[in-house]
Amino acid sequence: MTVLLCGSSQTHLGTQMPSGGGHIIKAAPDYKNSIKEAISAIEAVFFSINGSKSKSLNEAIRKAKSDGFLLHPALEKGILNIYGWTSDENGVRHASFEYGGAVGENQARLMLVLCACLLNFIISSYQD
Repeated sequence: MTVLLCGSSQTHLGTQMPSGGGHIIKAAPDYKNSIKEAISAIEAVFFSINGSKSKSLNEAIRKAKSDGFLLHPALEKGILNIYGWTSDENGVRHASFEYGGAVGENQARLMLVLCACLLNFIISSYQD
């Protein structure tokens, strides 16, 4: 199983990246959508693990854990906090995004790298 499990991905510098990477390398980068797609890949992998879509990432993680997926509470909290940055009422995924008015390349690259690492961790942990 690879990152392809959770949808399209792109090879970037020899590493499987969530499809949001394509938004960064365009002539007119779309950093906000890059972030949206990167965090959506985290949701998708948990939905895939669970075999169904949940109402929220929190619910999806709880279901995976109840089915035997092992995730340290501090790591779970970290994933949910990263998700919260993108998904709360002022988050990147919403029209009312208020983080200085825009996101830039640094935030987009951070999310791509974090989410790619999390995807690899979650998938390999699930396989164990």
